[in-house]
Amino acid sequence: MKRIAMQDTSPISVTRTWKLDLYADYGDGSSARVFVATRTVTLSGGRDEQGHALPIVATVDGAEVPTEEAVQLLTWAKRDGRATLLSDERSIPTIGKAQGCELHRELGRLGYRNHYSVAGEALERPVASLATLTAQEAGVVRSYAYGQLGLTTGSVAA
Repeated sequence: MKRIAMQDTSPISVTRTWKLDLYADYGDGSSARVFVATRTVTLSGGRDEQGHALPIVATVDGAEVPTEEAVQLLTWAKRDGRATLLSDERSIPTIGKAQGCELHRELGRLGYRNHYSVAGEALERPVASLATLTAQEAGVVRSYAYGQLGLTTGSVAA
């Protein structure tokens, strides 16, 4: 069985949100430390289907700001206050039902009967639905399926 190495360039969206308690010094001595503000900072970014970094979008209290401004607030809170991570959300887009159905058809045209088994062998993990594959994973399954028959991807079944 031929294994296909998979480099992780799957598209992914990452969004992190922090609650920042900001303090500053007002004069000399430990009692001169005063609370300034509480802010909520969110940074969103990730990578596209080719693995290239997407631009980072920053918000402070729901308003979009330059990324540098959000990073300065985070740095300030970590240095002179408190930064509490509220959420860390990651999502990977999948190919969905329409493209999953097309992959089923293509595997069927190649003569495979158990499409989930082929996908599982290619990805080295159980696969319960082709619709839940990422675009990169679908490509690996496709290449694997053709390769098992000694064909070049897309040469016969398309």
